[in-house]
Amino acid sequence: MAGAEAPYAPDQAAAVAEAAVTPPGRAADETTPQVPRVVRVRYAVRTLTPQEAATRVAAGTDPFLLFRHHATGRVAVALRRGDGASG
Repeated sequence: MAGAEAPYAPDQAAAVAEAAVTPPGRAADETTPQVPRVVRVRYAVRTLTPQEAATRVAAGTDPFLLFRHHATGRVAVALRRGDGASG
């Protein structure tokens, strides 16, 4: 659909993150099967530069940040790697 506008502004888009976690009330050990639970979280996707996104991931508690690239308008992910660096 050339020329059609998005049904929402880039900064108002909602994102859904899914995470697998150990079910409540069950200890994670070798005898307990790991049954994933899907957790959905909705939040606004902000337009940022990759550097701004990496700074927010480094300063925050979340292991990743979904953002809209300021130059391209494409959705991207900034994450905190296991070694503490951003990716």
